[in-house]
Amino acid sequence: MPGPLHGVRVLDLTRVVFGPLTTRVLADLGAEVWKVEPPHGDIGRQMGHVAAPGVSAIHLSCNGNKRGVCVDLRHRSARSVLLRVAAHVDVFVHSMTPGAITGVGLTYADVVAANPRIVYANCWGFGREGPYAGLPAYDDIIQGMSGLVALQAKASGESAFSPSILCDKVCALYAVSGISAALYRRAVSGEGAELEFPMFELMTAFTAVEHLDGRIFADDGLTGYRRALSPHRRPFPTTDGAVTILPYQDKHWRSVAALLGQPALAVDPRLATVAARQAHPELVAEQLARFAAARTTSECLKSLRDNRVPCGPVLGLDDLVEDEHLAEVGFWRHVEHPEVGPVRLPAPAERPAPALGQDTAAVLAGCGFSRGEIAALTAGGVVHQAGQDAARSDDNQEAEP
Repeated sequence: MPGPLHGVRVLDLTRVVFGPLTTRVLADLGAEVWKVEPPHGDIGRQMGHVAAPGVSAIHLSCNGNKRGVCVDLRHRSARSVLLRVAAHVDVFVHSMTPGAITGVGLTYADVVAANPRIVYANCWGFGREGPYAGLPAYDDIIQGMSGLVALQAKASGESAFSPSILCDKVCALYAVSGISAALYRRAVSGEGAELEFPMFELMTAFTAVEHLDGRIFADDGLTGYRRALSPHRRPFPTTDGAVTILPYQDKHWRSVAALLGQPALAVDPRLATVAARQAHPELVAEQLARFAAARTTSECLKSLRDNRVPCGPVLGLDDLVEDEHLAEVGFWRHVEHPEVGPVRLPAPAERPAPALGQDTAAVLAGCGFSRGEIAALTAGGVVHQAGQDAARSDDNQEAEP
């Protein structure tokens, strides 16, 4: 069955993770995404494990289900080529800084002149207004600026980044929802839109959901959600591993008290309600630690799940590859990559990330370019096709997120 965005075409001028993951999710939802890269390729091709030149784990994760087009934006004719292509798409997504996208002549004003119904998305570090406008930004920068690093220090006593490129991935999901909403609006009204997804502002709002806390009500209020920052919020060791347990509702706590053989805990005023347990996290952790320490992981999970207490094992990435639930639902897909053979990707992966310039000729032909035009553009170095030698330079497409 075709995805909900079947029939939608996306012109993707993004790189690294934030923008490419945005368009990867759009592709997973059924859109036809044309990934535009410079002759040296998206820098994401060099990130993570590299199985062959230009074939990296992160690039495959962020660019599956797309078609590949290679255009050298340093060439004067590149702008006219991309504007002709933009006339055939529904969505235009880029991750260049405001100065860079203006420099190549592909701003919203430029693209909307070629396609009045375009949904145009700016994926960048900071909003176009304000003192930070135009600064480049990557995940680490935004983690530091949006409060996440400071929260880690408050929780553990040491400043640290999340071990995930959290900001890139969260902002990608914001962008997918905004682009989808704009496509719905266009279907109703016929009008396109220019959208802005600035990482700093998005992640500040994301962090503030629970951690703005007392400052929602008063300028001198305390920030930081106590339960999330508590050192007692931790996995609990079992005899052969570790489990996570969260008796969130009062009925969950009553079940834990019964499993511990201590019914008095269910009515202890320090523990009987959600508010009381949040005020005494050390008492909750003490009881949960005792429960887990006397059992294997399997025994813990069976007892807790039989009583509908939220819990789970602590799994490593290797465990996830072998996880029985993920196997049963067909989560992992093996798709064939022409250079490195079978690769494992999460569903709904159907094909791996395209080779650099793999679909250049086909996409241009579909947009009305003649064979002669495509040959001339290729000979002139404006566009490149798979297998064509290209100078590798990180100065080609300036596309900071």
